Amino acid sequence: MNICIGGCWDGKKLLNDQEKGHFCVKDKIMNKLVVYERFVVTFKGGLYIFWVSNDLEPLEAFSKVKSYFKELE
Repeated sequence: MNICIGGCWDGKKLLNDQEKGHFCVKDKIMNKLVVYERFVVTFKGGLYIFWVSNDLEPLEAFSKVKSYFKELE
């Protein structure tokens, strides 16, 4: 899994693996730059990569990531 959480790309999967720890996209609607930070989780032996936008509070980001794992169970 390689999916964005928050920001203008919320819920979208990236087409390829990013090797850096972050990437930026321009939100055309809000006319602002959104930075996504890499967040790696190991769950039931699998490696999951999330990209969390800088506009989310840590607790909100954790809640969104947690919801993805509930879907996997």
